[in-house]
Parts: sequence; structure tokens; C-alpha cells
Amino acid sequence: MADPPPDPSKALATIESSADLRRWLEVAVGTLEPAGTLTLIHRSDRLEDIAAHLVGLGCGALTIKRLPPAARVLVRARRAPTPSVGQSPPLVLHPPDGGYTAAAEAILRHAAALDF
Repeated sequence: MADPPPDPSKALATIESSADLRRWLEVAVGTLEPAGTLTLIHRSDRLEDIAAHLVGLGCGALTIKRLPPAARVLVRARRAPTPSVGQSPPLVLHPPDGGYTAAAEAILRHAAALDF
């Protein structure tokens, strides 16, 4: 379990509370159209739990994109009868000197598509 941020609004937005991960994913998957996809960002230490829940909910086609150096992953899931997990090239958010990389800047500031 992560330590909540001191700001109450950030804590509410970033820490699991009464709706645990399984329930949150259940609701999200329940909103998908038959050919829809779910893309989420979460802590990388929860990746196994996320994958297990998504597969159990019928979203067996998973693609993982890591976000180094952040301890976060992007997960794209779609309904599929047979589980499969693929790795997408990572998206580096910050160069060693700070700021954003050109790829991150294009997505965050210029609405570029997220390449999976």
C-alpha cells in the first residue's frame, strides 16, 4: 500500500479506498463496448494484480508500456478469449537533466497519439 499524499484531494485521486482495484477494474471493463479497449496507468508493483483481474474479467489481450524512470505502467486491455501479454516500447518521460522528453511533450502538450 502506498503512503497517501498530504493533499487530501490528491490522496482521494491516487489511493485505493472503498473501491479496491478489483472492483474498480470490474466497473471500468463493464463500460466497454464489445470491441472496446481500456487504457490505464497504475503503479508498476500492482501489474500482476491488474493483469490477473483483467484476464478474469475477459480482457485477455494486454499490452504493457513502462514509463521509466517512474514506477508506473500503462496497461491497454481489450476483450479476448485467450490471454496474451505483450510489451510495448517504454515511454521515457524525463531525461536525466529534468523536464520532459520530446515524446512525452508531444503527448502531454500537443495531443499526439500514445503509441502502443
